[in-house]
Amino acid sequence: MSKKTTEKQNKSEIETFKKRYLYKNLNSFAISNNHPNSFDNILNALKQCKNFERPDGYFFDEETATLYIFEHFEFDCSETNRNGSKLRKNISKVNNEIESEIKNSAQSYNSTKAIVQGYGVKDGNSTIFYMGKDGDKFRNNYIKNFKRQFERHSSKIQDYIDHCKQEINATPIKILTIFVIEDITMGGTYYKHLNGMGEPVILPTTKQFVEIFKNSKIDYVFFGMLQYSDLIICDRSITNDNLDKYIDLYSKEFFVFPMMPQITVAKKLT
Repeated sequence: MSKKTTEKQNKSEIETFKKRYLYKNLNSFAISNNHPNSFDNILNALKQCKNFERPDGYFFDEETATLYIFEHFEFDCSETNRNGSKLRKNISKVNNEIESEIKNSAQSYNSTKAIVQGYGVKDGNSTIFYMGKDGDKFRNNYIKNFKRQFERHSSKIQDYIDHCKQEINATPIKILTIFVIEDITMGGTYYKHLNGMGEPVILPTTKQFVEIFKNSKIDYVFFGMLQYSDLIICDRSITNDNLDKYIDLYSKEFFVFPMMPQITVAKKLT
């Protein structure tokens, strides 16, 4: 089996995104100054795109000689260092523990474990988590993690284009680059309203998103949130708007669950 074939079979980020947001009759809305029908070709290309590596997916419309490039990335509100996000690290840690416990269990298994993605207060050998606390820290993480991922993937666009051209063995007349972005914060990311949970944070309606989008060469963005049903689509037309119409995240605090329980039940087969 060739390396190229292996890459295609192992890469499924775009397919997972499509299953989450396109195949469940969920709501979708556009943030654009153009006619909503202008997104039809992009949506159809996403539905038909092939799983790939560098970028995550592509679709070549031979009739119009248009190459659609899809690159997916995720981010969250947790702290991030050179080893990745706290959320990703703790999900992996908990899943490995559960897998090991199930494997070594002589009977049916059940557990409730905590996946930590936020900040707690040490109290002896335990940690106490407070709801609605540290909203400014979660907000700063959100902005930093999104920008870091956007910039990292943007720097690879030419590599993605070259790789796709080699794959299709053709020279497209038009190339469109589309970022497929997900906020995977557990429990969702919300604005803090008074001392409780407010509206969900929709990235493309924020000043910070429009600024980085404007300074990029990305043509379209799909944005989804695991805890929120809508799929948001936007194009570069929004970068011509006055930034005052968008939400300045630095003027807000976030409401994020600092930890979430994970309940696991496994029945031992006899």
